[in-house]
Amino acid sequence: MDLTQLQYFIKVIEEKKFTRAAEQLHISQPSLSISIKKLEEHLQMSLIHRRKPSIQLTREGEIFYNQAKKIITQMNDMEKEMERLRLEGPLELSISMIETAKNWFSEIIKKSNQIPAPSIFKFQNYSAFLSFKMLY
Repeated sequence: MDLTQLQYFIKVIEEKKFTRAAEQLHISQPSLSISIKKLEEHLQMSLIHRRKPSIQLTREGEIFYNQAKKIITQMNDMEKEMERLRLEGPLELSISMIETAKNWFSEIIKKSNQIPAPSIFKFQNYSAFLSFKMLY
């Protein structure tokens, strides 16, 4: 099973017909049918009732469709985030303060609903001040 098969499966369900899905995907209808059939063979279950005039999902197909949508959405989100990182770099906030503030400041940031909790705190001592970076 691969991402292409998941994308093909989702498109077939959304279009409700193999022919329309194949047109949207710019592949032949027989190639699309074979790909879905191989997916079903890999899973060892039927995902689609192939009835005229349109297809319907089996119960297993409904579960598979919902999970496939989540995976494709996560993949798309990951690609967007990697593109953002490539263009802008990691999100970071640098703050300098007196050293005694490090004991309470990170807890305030973590509890704040205004900004996301940082995944990494980096503290560095510079004489009387403390500097840290929060990486998101």
